[in-house]
Amino acid sequence: MFGIFTENKAIQSAFDEVVLPAKIIIGDFDEGIQIPLTYWRIEQYQKSWFESLKQGLKKGDHSVLAVSMYNPETVNFIFSWVLYYQNTKVIIQNKMIFSGDIKNFSIHDLNECAGEYDAYSDGVKVSEWYTTFDEVNFFLKYLEGKAIY
Repeated sequence: MFGIFTENKAIQSAFDEVVLPAKIIIGDFDEGIQIPLTYWRIEQYQKSWFESLKQGLKKGDHSVLAVSMYNPETVNFIFSWVLYYQNTKVIIQNKMIFSGDIKNFSIHDLNECAGEYDAYSDGVKVSEWYTTFDEVNFFLKYLEGKAIY
């Protein structure tokens, strides 16, 4: 199984921020996350995920799923999960994108922010998870069923 699945009720985080509890599931791995709702509503995240997955699958390169979107004029980082489409498998990495380092950064073109796949960062092996194209397509259909577009 693969996907980012949210709860229905927002909460106040330890940092006094309105967030929506969620979980990312990649096969046997799952991790709780808190998606900030101060700049984007959950529907905007889901629409971004849907569009990013569609574009990445069509191009065959990668998709960026942002899980913390803030006003790019005041905060220059975005936490994300990046899916790299490699032959018959999908490699997933958790990445922080620094919008200030990207020329012509746009929240509407997040797939342009990921860069090429690299298993190492500064000589250190990056944590990776793996899923299948079928699982990614299942999540895409799940998002489509939420009528987010």
